[in-house]
Amino acid sequence: MFQGAAEVSMDAKGRLSVPAKHRDALLAGGHSLVLAAHPDSCLLLYPRAAYDPIAAQLQTLSAFNEHARWWQRLVIGMAEPLELDAQGRFLISPTLRKFASL
Repeated sequence: MFQGAAEVSMDAKGRLSVPAKHRDALLAGGHSLVLAAHPDSCLLLYPRAAYDPIAAQLQTLSAFNEHARWWQRLVIGMAEPLELDAQGRFLISPTLRKFASL
């Protein structure tokens, strides 16, 4: 969990720059990141190492439970793997931009 507010902007291509103060923490386990949808119509950016246990826990839920399936579709089904470019930016897909009204 990160603390502190940072103002960010998305360019015309849908790229978002990770603030320098958060970049090191995000990349501590490598350059692999995951952008996931959240029920509050926002997006959450995780290092792959932090996202994998969340996805694994959701996958253990019963596929016969409607609420569990909803969480699985949202958090796992809509998640996208990312890597930062040389300028510390990542591309948000049109689908996730629409989901979060960006």
